[in-house]
Amino acid sequence: MKEKINVILLYTNPFKEFLKLLVSLIIPILIWTSYGIPTHFIYQFYLTIKAIILSVKNLYEYRKATKYLQNDFANVTQEDLDRENICIFCRTEMHLNDSKKLPCGHCHHTNCLNQWFQQKRTCPLCNFQVMSIQNGGD
Repeated sequence: MKEKINVILLYTNPFKEFLKLLVSLIIPILIWTSYGIPTHFIYQFYLTIKAIILSVKNLYEYRKATKYLQNDFANVTQEDLDRENICIFCRTEMHLNDSKKLPCGHCHHTNCLNQWFQQKRTCPLCNFQVMSIQNGGD
C-alpha cells in the first residue's frame, strides 16, 4: 500500500505545483494591473516553474526506469537466489517470480526497486548507473 501512495504522490506532484503557480498568480495579477510587477514575485514564479519542470522530469524518468525494469532486466535465476536470496530493502526472502537482476549482478524485489527508482537510478549496493547502461547514456 505504501508503494502505491508514493507512486500517486509522484504523479500528482506536477499538478500540485501547477495549481500553486495558478493560485500565486491570481491575486498578484489584480495588483499588477494597478501598481506594476514587484521583483520578488518574479523570483517566486521562477522557482515554481522550475519545481513543475523538475516534477515532470522526475515522473518521466521514473516511468522510463520502471519500464526498463519490467522489460529489459533479467529475472533472477535459481543460481542467483542460491547466492543471494535476501532483499536488502525489505529484508525478506526473494523468489523467482518477484525479483529482478540488475546489470551489475545484484538482485532485489521488483517492488523495492520501483520505490528506489523514484529517487535514484543506480544500484543501491554498488551505485552502478543502471539507467545509463539501458538507454545509451541518457
